[in-house]
Amino acid sequence: MPQVASLNGFLLTGRVGKSILEDIVGKTFRIIVLFCLVAALPACGNKEDQAARDEAAKQAIQQGAQKEQKMMEGMVKGVETVEKKMTEAKDETKK
Repeated sequence: MPQVASLNGFLLTGRVGKSILEDIVGKTFRIIVLFCLVAALPACGNKEDQAARDEAAKQAIQQGAQKEQKMMEGMVKGVETVEKKMTEAKDETKK
């Protein structure tokens, strides 16, 4: 009959020979694993969004580089124009 009592104890409590501390640690571990899964799942799903953001960032960088290049070309032309005017003015004063 002692076997039946221990079987009834197992059916009623769900644990045989486990201490309360082991039970708490087990539940805490399950909660931590569940939390990690819940936190990790959304990170796996937005690879397409990340790719779109990366592409938009590349395009913005390219556009910025093109604008900067045009600005530098304009500055070079401006400097050339000023130098040309200064040399013309210098030539006129020599005459």
